[in-house]
Amino acid sequence: MGLRILNRAKLFLFIIILLGSLVQKIYANLPKRPIGFVAEVAGEVNKVGQGKDLLVKSPIYLGDRLETSLSALKAFFIDNTLIYMGPESFLSIDSFSSMKSKSLFSLHKGVLRMSSYHQKTSSISLIKTSSVDIEYKGSDFLIRVFPYKTFFRTQVIIFRGKVKLR
Repeated sequence: MGLRILNRAKLFLFIIILLGSLVQKIYANLPKRPIGFVAEVAGEVNKVGQGKDLLVKSPIYLGDRLETSLSALKAFFIDNTLIYMGPESFLSIDSFSSMKSKSLFSLHKGVLRMSSYHQKTSSISLIKTSSVDIEYKGSDFLIRVFPYKTFFRTQVIIFRGKVKLR
């Protein structure tokens, strides 16, 4: 009798593991929801790793890495954030949550203007550069990351609101 219960428990555990892996596969194949859309493009803007040029109304997803050459990009995000990427810029979208209006971007090089209009929540979003992290909420500012001697420097110009450098 004890052996029979043990075999049933093993079978039950096997079925649970099998169903869990099937649910993960089904969930992984669902289409991703875009977190933003391209509003304007001047020149060729590239999604790194995908070999695609972005066009007006192209969706932007979490994890995208955007790169401009002699070009520029304007994009709207679903949390009412507006970004402008200048020429020779490289931006990655590391984290994004529209419900809490919290996001994490990494600006590796170039120029980025960020206009954030989500002031109602207490969440603070972050832009990382090689030399400084910039916390913001409901602000309008410009960041420039550029090479200087053997490292990169970061400049920040604030038009509206507050940012915290760390």
